[in-house]
Order: sequence, then structure tokens, then C-alpha cells
Amino acid sequence: MGQASVRWRDDPVLTAIYAYWDAKRAGRAMPSRRDIDPTELDPRVLPHVILTEALAEDGRLRCRFRLAGTALKEALGLDITGQYVDVLNPNKRYAAYIEGLYRMAMEGKRPVFSSSMAMTADASARRLTRRMICPLSSDGAAAAMFLCGQTFQAFGAEPAPTMTYAEHFDPGIVEIVPPE
Repeated sequence: MGQASVRWRDDPVLTAIYAYWDAKRAGRAMPSRRDIDPTELDPRVLPHVILTEALAEDGRLRCRFRLAGTALKEALGLDITGQYVDVLNPNKRYAAYIEGLYRMAMEGKRPVFSSSMAMTADASARRLTRRMICPLSSDGAAAAMFLCGQTFQAFGAEPAPTMTYAEHFDPGIVEIVPPE
């Protein structure tokens, strides 16, 4: 399965995250963090939920995972709660890619869908991950947090590489989700 054939509407978890975010907007550009109650989500979606906060430090954006569901812990082999993207990822190219996705959602005030493939050096094992990053705002103007969903699909030899420690990754699809 090529990445080009994978769209966010093909993933029921990401579709549910987007629908929830869109309903909570209630006509605004973005919902507020206080509008979000993860327990309102389908229990099958909860393991894939991430809450991320954006912090401006030394003139740059840093992202910290405030909450990460159990599907992420299982797929990554570690709990990312409380971790910063740039510290968590030894592959600095990958960390910059992830921070760029958050920046895109923040600046566009719209959800961002992405897919990327992590690979072993010989490409014998691969893991596709899909993300939906939905901005949240406390003041209605600037995004400061994000409601996210992330799913994983492994291909080839086991164990499939995690995105965090992949020898190689392919950025794949990145798109801003347009209003409906």
C-alpha cells in the first residue's frame, strides 16, 4: 500500500478526531482546550489520542506531549507523556518534520493530516503512521494546544521500526484539512 493511496478519511480514528474537533468549534476557528473532554470520544479512539502543547522558547516553537494514549506507548515502545519532540527524537530531521506539522496547524488554524513511513536501513521492515493534528485556542485567535490522533500500521519483518528511532523515514503526505 503506497502512502499516496492513504487519506485521512480512510482512517476511522482520524475521522473521529476531526469530527469531534469540528463539532467542538461551534462556528469558531478553533475550539478551546476547555471544550475538549477525551471521555466523550469513542473508547476505541482514546488509545490513539494525544494532547500537545506549543511553547515558545528562545524564539522557537517547542512541542511537549501533555497526554499520549496507550496505542502510542505500544507502537513507540515508550511513554511520550511529558516529553518534548526535539528531545525525544534523536533523528533531528524527523523532529523538525514533526515540529513543522504543529507549526502548520498553528499558523493555518486548521487541522493538518500527515502520513510518514519509518524504515529499517534495508527497508525489510516499515511502519506507516498517520496523524491528525487539530489546533486548540484559549483566546480564539492563537493555537496553544493540539488535539491529535495517531495510528500505526506495520509492514514486513518484525519488529517494525518506531518513528522515533527509525533509521530512515519518508515524510509522505502533508495536507491542511479544508473546512467542509
